[in-house]
Amino acid sequence: MTCTISINKIENYGTLNFCSLPKINECTSKPVPVSDAQQSINSSEKDTQINQLRKQKEVLNTTIKELKNSNEELQRILLEERTNKTNLKDIHSINEIITKEEKEENNLSNDIEPKKDIKCSNELIAAYQAMQEGNLVIPMEIEESNEFIGNLNEEELSLLHQWTGKQKLHVFFNNKKERFTRENCLSILKNKTDIIILLETENGEVFGSYHHLVPQQFGNWVNDPKHFVFAIRNKNKIQGKYEADSNNHYSLMIADFMEDDDELKSTILEIGYFYTITLEEICSLNMSFNSHYLNTPNIGVDAFMKEPMGMGLKSILFIE
Repeated sequence: MTCTISINKIENYGTLNFCSLPKINECTSKPVPVSDAQQSINSSEKDTQINQLRKQKEVLNTTIKELKNSNEELQRILLEERTNKTNLKDIHSINEIITKEEKEENNLSNDIEPKKDIKCSNELIAAYQAMQEGNLVIPMEIEESNEFIGNLNEEELSLLHQWTGKQKLHVFFNNKKERFTRENCLSILKNKTDIIILLETENGEVFGSYHHLVPQQFGNWVNDPKHFVFAIRNKNKIQGKYEADSNNHYSLMIADFMEDDDELKSTILEIGYFYTITLEEICSLNMSFNSHYLNTPNIGVDAFMKEPMGMGLKSILFIE
């Protein structure tokens, strides 16, 4: 098949001239030349900006440091404030306690009425007069170190004076200050007369014995017709003086040490048919007590100690 193109009319509108296009690499933009003055300005601006940034950094560093210091100061102030509040709280509590005690003391003072017709002993009157004159006199000579006798109430102390006939009491042996040994007992009792042996058990029971005569050597019993024993304080509330029977010739002995003895459990001091004390300061009572002393309690040695077979002693005192 054949195509035929027909041209009906050709008109001339002018001449189009074609020229060769420039190469691509020749069309690239060239850098605009900058003058030296412009470069100087740009460099100056950069330096200025850098200096400004440095100054801002310094300001920031200074501000941070100041903030840290302020924070530390704030913490210190808060700590002092808390401490002051605590101290003030403690002081306030102490003041409240003192005020409360003062109120209670005042209330007690208001509640106590003076007793009428109070009778003073001659000894107390003499002591008061001596104090007024600047001289201190103790009517009953009791050493300050003698805490045990100080714990006896007025009635108990009065019984001790009544039974022994002593107006002055002087402690010359205290097991809290010296060891309770046979050697010490013999040395301390040498040439003594009219002594009281006063005992307190760990249960708080108080009893003892009186001796006109005391042994002067180990292992010898003393026959003392004036010897008696007594009860002052016990759970049965029994108080009494019990004289030895005329057939009781064993008032007091400082035991001699036997080689086959257990030293800790060996006897140091023995009151015939009444009590025995060991080196360990254990006291045991003799069940034959009622048969060798007069007017004894029906319950026998149970009147003196809750555990008569053996009880530790809190206090052993020799008194003259």
